[in-house]
Amino acid sequence: MTPSKLRLREIAAFRPGIFLAAGAVALVLAALFALNTRSLSNANAMPDNRGQEANRPAVATHVEVSQEVGEDALPSATRKRERVQVLQGDNISSLLRKLGVSSADLHQLLEKGERASELRRIFPGQWVEVDKDEDGSLKALKLEKNAATSLQWTRVGYGFELRLVEIEPEVRVSNASATIVNNLFVAGQRVGLGDEIILRIAKIFRWDIDFALEVRAGDSFELVYESEYLDGEFHRYGDILAVRFSNRGRDHTAIRYLDEDGNISFFTPEGESMRGAFLRAPVDFTRVSSGFSYTRLHPLFNRVRAHLGVDYAAPSGTPVKAAGNGWIKEVDRNSSAGNFVTIEHPNDIETRYLHLSRFVRGLKPGAEVQQGDVIGYVGATGWATGPHLHYEYIQSGTHMDPRRVDVQREMSISDEEKNRFLAQTRPLLNQLNDLGSASTLVGAR
Repeated sequence: MTPSKLRLREIAAFRPGIFLAAGAVALVLAALFALNTRSLSNANAMPDNRGQEANRPAVATHVEVSQEVGEDALPSATRKRERVQVLQGDNISSLLRKLGVSSADLHQLLEKGERASELRRIFPGQWVEVDKDEDGSLKALKLEKNAATSLQWTRVGYGFELRLVEIEPEVRVSNASATIVNNLFVAGQRVGLGDEIILRIAKIFRWDIDFALEVRAGDSFELVYESEYLDGEFHRYGDILAVRFSNRGRDHTAIRYLDEDGNISFFTPEGESMRGAFLRAPVDFTRVSSGFSYTRLHPLFNRVRAHLGVDYAAPSGTPVKAAGNGWIKEVDRNSSAGNFVTIEHPNDIETRYLHLSRFVRGLKPGAEVQQGDVIGYVGATGWATGPHLHYEYIQSGTHMDPRRVDVQREMSISDEEKNRFLAQTRPLLNQLNDLGSASTLVGAR
């Protein structure tokens, strides 16, 4: 049974007297319709009064309400538009009921609307807007997922049609430079950069610089990057285009390159890949509590013993990553090392990770791992005085200081691609060089 047929059956159930009353009401409505039409005609004839309502300032509240007359609407028909922000604990059903959406419309939208599951996953800070006819029936609903993306459901017949609306952001090229006094994050904040982009800088240079140990006061960086804006307001960071990090008097420069297949990677200005075979540190942004040494005084036994690795103090549970590609050789436990993992790499290289609180589930000998895969978590098992990771690098049976091993680079730009690479990266390098050592910021957040 269609909705229209159901409506007719409900009306037929009333007594005949009601039809006379309905006729009288119809005459009154017709008269009001005629008066309203003449009022609109008179208003159009007086240009001095046009636009007064439109120019009246709006007041922003939690719920925003407006009335609009569409071009295709009847002269007396108005649409009521309300907009509400999602708060902690809200769900779509309670929100729409607050906005006066009927249970029937709510059911039809949530049960039959295309991608209605999106409405069940709303988050605080998002906005929901409804558009209703004068009789209160739902005509349209918009969910603003973020500043750039919204989903709009519009009634078509007895259903709702979905449209995805995406606003193209304005992309600006910005630049920043800073000198480190306290730490890298504070230096970034002083020139208006958020922690997110600082972490991305560290990620680019993670094969060359151990940011837990090697960054010092007096180090500096210059950065060229993209920022996205919506309606003139900062939206989010775009790509890093070029960055130079001066660490202990040595410059490390990385330029973004987009190859013919659409892959993005970072290279030195000469076309050498920034990616190395091994990460400088298998944990992110921790402090080094004990370095590589043959003459360290052992904290437990109070005697000099060789310390053939690097200790990274970090909270228990901090993820530990595989320093390079390889295969799991050991996943075991003993009294001194506690829980430990050994990875075998090409070129007769091994890395070891000691004192773990636990291993990643399913880790076992023979399993292949890729650089950056999490293999376990920082702990204090074995002979450990506190939570930390003891990391060792062994080549051909000899322990080496992981922070002093030469970087083995991945494949660099081929001779055939060199001209294309230089044409794309030289302007970015020139822009980076122009920054010099000045601490400036253009287009700051």
